[in-house]
Amino acid sequence: QGFAEMATLMSENVRDHVAAATLNLEGGHNFLEQAVFVEELSAASVHRLHVCAARAWQAAFQTVMREAHTLHAHDKRHTPPAQRTHRARFGTYFFESNDHEVSDQAV
Repeated sequence: QGFAEMATLMSENVRDHVAAATLNLEGGHNFLEQAVFVEELSAASVHRLHVCAARAWQAAFQTVMREAHTLHAHDKRHTPPAQRTHRARFGTYFFESNDHEVSDQAV
Protein backbone atom coordinates (compact mmCIF):
# COMPACT_ATOMS: atom_id res chain seq x y z
CA GLN A 1 0.00 0.00 0.00
CA GLY A 2 1.24 3.43 -0.90
CA PHE A 3 1.07 6.55 1.21
CA ALA A 4 -2.05 7.91 -0.53
CA GLU A 5 -3.98 4.69 0.04
CA MET A 6 -2.88 4.51 3.68
CA ALA A 7 -3.84 8.17 4.22
CA THR A 8 -7.28 7.53 2.73
CA LEU A 9 -7.83 4.49 4.95
CA MET A 10 -6.72 6.46 8.01
CA SER A 11 -9.04 9.37 7.24
CA GLU A 12 -11.97 6.97 6.74
CA ASN A 13 -11.20 5.26 10.07
CA VAL A 14 -10.94 8.57 11.92
CA ARG A 15 -14.14 9.86 10.26
CA ASP A 16 -16.14 6.81 11.34
CA HIS A 17 -14.67 6.87 14.86
CA VAL A 18 -15.61 10.53 15.31
CA ALA A 19 -19.05 9.88 13.79
CA ALA A 20 -19.71 7.05 16.27
CA ALA A 21 -18.64 9.17 19.24
CA THR A 22 -20.61 12.21 18.06
CA LEU A 23 -23.81 10.26 17.38
CA ASN A 24 -23.51 8.60 20.80
CA LEU A 25 -23.22 12.01 22.47
CA GLU A 26 -26.22 13.32 20.56
CA GLY A 27 -28.28 10.38 21.82
CA GLY A 28 -30.33 7.82 19.99
CA HIS A 29 -27.31 5.70 19.06
CA ASN A 30 -25.25 3.25 21.05
CA PHE A 31 -22.23 2.56 18.85
CA LEU A 32 -19.35 0.64 20.36
CA GLU A 33 -16.86 3.39 21.24
CA GLN A 34 -14.81 2.58 24.31
CA ALA A 35 -11.27 3.07 25.55
CA VAL A 36 -9.03 1.91 28.36
CA PHE A 37 -7.01 4.76 29.87
CA VAL A 38 -4.25 4.37 32.42
CA GLU A 39 -1.48 6.72 33.46
CA GLU A 40 1.59 6.75 35.70
CA LEU A 41 3.06 3.64 34.05
CA SER A 42 6.67 2.81 33.35
CA ALA A 43 7.89 2.39 29.77
CA ALA A 44 8.16 -1.37 30.37
CA SER A 45 4.56 -1.55 31.59
CA VAL A 46 3.32 0.40 28.57
CA HIS A 47 5.19 -2.04 26.33
CA ARG A 48 3.53 -5.00 28.06
CA LEU A 49 0.14 -3.33 27.72
CA HIS A 50 0.79 -2.78 24.01
CA VAL A 51 1.60 -6.47 23.56
CA CYS A 52 -1.58 -7.38 25.45
CA ALA A 53 -3.66 -5.03 23.29
CA ALA A 54 -2.14 -6.43 20.08
CA ARG A 55 -3.02 -9.97 21.14
CA ALA A 56 -6.57 -8.92 22.02
CA TRP A 57 -6.89 -7.20 18.63
CA GLN A 58 -5.70 -10.31 16.79
CA ALA A 59 -8.38 -12.42 18.46
CA ALA A 60 -11.11 -9.81 17.91
CA PHE A 61 -10.02 -9.26 14.30
CA GLN A 62 -10.22 -12.96 13.49
CA THR A 63 -13.66 -13.31 15.09
CA VAL A 64 -15.18 -10.20 13.52
CA MET A 65 -13.57 -10.77 10.11
CA ARG A 66 -14.87 -14.34 9.97
CA GLU A 67 -18.39 -13.12 10.81
CA ALA A 68 -18.12 -10.26 8.30
CA HIS A 69 -17.18 -12.69 5.51
CA THR A 70 -20.05 -15.02 6.46
CA LEU A 71 -22.62 -12.22 6.55
CA HIS A 72 -21.34 -10.62 3.34
CA ALA A 73 -21.58 -13.93 1.48
CA HIS A 74 -25.05 -14.59 2.91
CA ASP A 75 -26.36 -11.15 1.98
CA LYS A 76 -24.86 -11.36 -1.50
CA ARG A 77 -26.78 -14.60 -2.10
CA HIS A 78 -30.04 -13.76 -0.33
CA THR A 79 -30.53 -9.98 -0.28
CA PRO A 80 -31.30 -7.80 -3.31
CA PRO A 81 -28.61 -5.20 -4.12
CA ALA A 82 -31.00 -2.33 -3.38
CA GLN A 83 -31.22 -3.56 0.22
CA ARG A 84 -27.45 -3.98 0.65
CA THR A 85 -26.70 -0.33 1.39
CA HIS A 86 -25.14 -0.50 4.86
CA ARG A 87 -21.50 -0.68 5.89
CA ALA A 88 -19.72 -1.30 9.17
CA ARG A 89 -16.24 -0.63 10.51
CA PHE A 90 -14.64 -2.25 13.55
CA GLY A 91 -11.16 -1.20 14.55
CA THR A 92 -8.81 -0.42 17.36
CA TYR A 93 -5.79 1.68 18.12
CA PHE A 94 -3.13 1.90 20.80
CA PHE A 95 -1.42 5.16 21.70
CA GLU A 96 1.12 5.98 24.38
CA SER A 97 3.09 9.05 25.28
CA ASN A 98 5.49 10.25 27.91
CA ASP A 99 3.66 13.10 29.61
CA HIS A 100 6.94 14.52 30.91
CA GLU A 101 8.33 15.12 27.43
CA VAL A 102 7.22 18.24 25.61
CA SER A 103 5.48 16.87 22.55
CA ASP A 104 3.12 18.01 19.87
CA GLN A 105 3.77 14.87 17.78
CA ALA A 106 0.31 14.27 16.40
CA VAL A 107 -1.37 17.60 16.98
